[in-house]
Amino acid sequence: MSKSDALFFRAVLMGDLPVIEEMFRESDLGVKGLLSLRNANGDTPLIVAAYYGHLKVVEALLKRGHTLESFNSDTLVSVNSDGDQALILAASNGHLDVVKELLRNYGPKLSDAGYIGSANNYGFTARSLAEKNGHSKIVEAIDELPFNYKPLYPGAASEVVRDLRTEGGRYHG
Repeated sequence: MSKSDALFFRAVLMGDLPVIEEMFRESDLGVKGLLSLRNANGDTPLIVAAYYGHLKVVEALLKRGHTLESFNSDTLVSVNSDGDQALILAASNGHLDVVKELLRNYGPKLSDAGYIGSANNYGFTARSLAEKNGHSKIVEAIDELPFNYKPLYPGAASEVVRDLRTEGGRYHG
């Protein structure tokens, strides 16, 4: 990772929006290059911002991303080496505003439980981690989605995810 890449990640980690905006304007990588960066754990800038609950940074990254022809909702579901998406980490850490912003930006993928309900490498989904960590408002936000994705008992999330994968990524509940 170059020095400027590390500086961008540090700005995202610290929630330093002015530095992030300056780097978007001046980086040789351009917007697409900056949004596509990965750290040693495979985190994208969006994943890092979501993990730390930096709503303004998440909004800025999504806004910049939407200016690209190549940006689509698949960008939102990029995963790190642990299989975590931005949504999973925001939900796990109780960042309700970030979760809502990410859900608003899922666009056409919102109705696809295979994206919202996808599990990390340890079998946890955004909803199951929010529930496990006592973030009831986040559980409610996910439960309000236009499909029924609710584990019926503790530990059911990994079974639902297995079923999702078996059924081609669609929940048939």
